[in-house]
Amino acid sequence: MIKIKLKQSMEDYGVTISELSEFTGIARSTLTPLANNPNTVKGIQIDTIDTLCDFFGIGIDDLLEFVQSSNKYSVPTTWGSFNTPEFFVDLKKMVGAKARHTLLSVTWNNSQPDDTAFFEVSISPLSKSDAEQFSGEGKPSGSELLDGNLFKRDFKRQTRDVAKETSEVILRMLIESKFFKKQVSSIVGANVTWNIGNMLENNTLYSFVFEIDGGNISYQKRNID
Repeated sequence: MIKIKLKQSMEDYGVTISELSEFTGIARSTLTPLANNPNTVKGIQIDTIDTLCDFFGIGIDDLLEFVQSSNKYSVPTTWGSFNTPEFFVDLKKMVGAKARHTLLSVTWNNSQPDDTAFFEVSISPLSKSDAEQFSGEGKPSGSELLDGNLFKRDFKRQTRDVAKETSEVILRMLIESKFFKKQVSSIVGANVTWNIGNMLENNTLYSFVFEIDGGNISYQKRNID
């Protein structure tokens, strides 16, 4: 989201909307929403930005600020099978007013030799071609569908907290699904790993351990966090 900070600049300079309009030649009808209702503004001309920055003697960062959305990703749809340990997730991210979707393959296995109900959960983004071949009902398509490689680059730019919260959302969707419950009688924890590295990288920074007690999921902080 773009935050418009014209009001702050006007207060610092000690100028009213009428005075600013007279000094700059920018119409009051343009300045009023920028100053008083910036969240409703849908667009601002480059020439207006240039004139305001020149008038106040400030940089663009002093007038406009990009604020990261706290709610990065959501999961509108999932698909699964009663016979195989694989679950598919439609991960949606809003980019401005547009939705972008990535299909994720989520697999699980119990690697503990003592039959402890602790699972390894692996998340892999599908390429656009693989996603287009996927036959899940209601799946996104066309320009809304993001290629897995583009998603990897975007996901790596997110904070660890965003990755952790997204992992928890997907894990909850998985363990509450009828497909998982049909195949797994109990689960006490999971190590969720994102397969978004390449041959020269590992996924350590994208691995999260969760403890599961009934319907409660709690993150287990580790030394690398």
